[in-house]
Amino acid sequence: MIRAVTILALTPQPSPPQHSISPPNMIIQLSPKPKAKRRSKELQNAIKELPSLSSQSLVTTLGVSENPTNVSKGLGKLPPELVSEVLSCWKSIKNETMLVVGQDAEYIRGPTLDKSYLARTDALRALSQTCVAYRRAYLPILWRELDACVSTREGVDDMGTYQWFKHLGMALFRKSSLLSHNAGLANLVREMHVTITRFQADVVLPAFIECLESLPNLHTIHLLHVHTALGPALRKATEGLCLPGVRTFIGPNYSHDILKSCPNVQSVECNREDGAKLIRAMAGNCKDVKVVRGINMDGDAKLMKQLVKAAPKLHTLEVGEKITDEAITELKLLQALSAIDFFAREKVRDRDAAARMEEKKTVLKLQALLRASPPSEIKRLRTCSRKEYYPVSGEKGRHWGWHREWVTTYVEVEV
Repeated sequence: MIRAVTILALTPQPSPPQHSISPPNMIIQLSPKPKAKRRSKELQNAIKELPSLSSQSLVTTLGVSENPTNVSKGLGKLPPELVSEVLSCWKSIKNETMLVVGQDAEYIRGPTLDKSYLARTDALRALSQTCVAYRRAYLPILWRELDACVSTREGVDDMGTYQWFKHLGMALFRKSSLLSHNAGLANLVREMHVTITRFQADVVLPAFIECLESLPNLHTIHLLHVHTALGPALRKATEGLCLPGVRTFIGPNYSHDILKSCPNVQSVECNREDGAKLIRAMAGNCKDVKVVRGINMDGDAKLMKQLVKAAPKLHTLEVGEKITDEAITELKLLQALSAIDFFAREKVRDRDAAARMEEKKTVLKLQALLRASPPSEIKRLRTCSRKEYYPVSGEKGRHWGWHREWVTTYVEVEV
């Protein structure tokens, strides 16, 4: 009898009243059913704290204990432009920030950004807790971006523990739950930069989706990494989800179920794999796409044909160095095309003469394409190259595979 009660306590559904269950029924219920998934202690504690989150609110009016003179003290004396310049000295996560999968044998800290990205958030949080005047000024800046993609702090996740997935899952759950229960903070969020892992996905994903629905001013979704095995879970979690305010979507190929929920998106970028699933998601759900980047159409005229059909309003496109003549021919069907970024992963000067000649020929073909394009606005053609950037101090050989980012260089080409 004691064993039966203990196992029933682990199931997420509330147990029926004691007097309505007889011992035989208990045995029948336990034997064929698998045990409920055991939650981590951190996640259990976070769930218990949910009711208290709604008590945290913004300070929007002058309080009794507020000192009005604090508005003109310290940083309050500086113009907003200068404050913005000071804050820009810290690293911040941008739409262009992306993770690069390296060739290292092990990547203990997983698909996360370096902890140096926490410095700006820490400074803004400290400023927002200084006084009421500073809170009113810096809390909107702090919560303009929802970030859940940064590595753990030193000493929290030492090498060899492999706990990055738990850290990111808990960070996403805590922040999502806070925003879902606090409309004041939710109204401040404009962009989100997150990594979605498999950690307790049956709890974290619903909280994340509920958070998305509670952000009325969200216009940018940036998914730096989504685990490949989350496809069915994302498909189920996003059923009925609609995010009409989102204008920019950046994510891997297998995050297409979230893209389907953004009917008014105008800019789509794939940051991992070829992006074929994102194109199919655009075709049936996103009719106003005007900018596409990161889709790997090298040598695939069929995929280019699908893109042209899915995004007829396209005016800015990023193409790779291996684009074929057949793919360029498909682009002639785009009536609004006015800007092309020709992307090369290696610098031109590092190639042999034959490769440089092929690239020049491709650039000339793209020039001719833009000149013949119907739009009367200014045409733009840029050649782009990327190199790896190591944000962590130390020798290159000591960097883990996920701790590298791309730095992109653009060169304008006359059209």
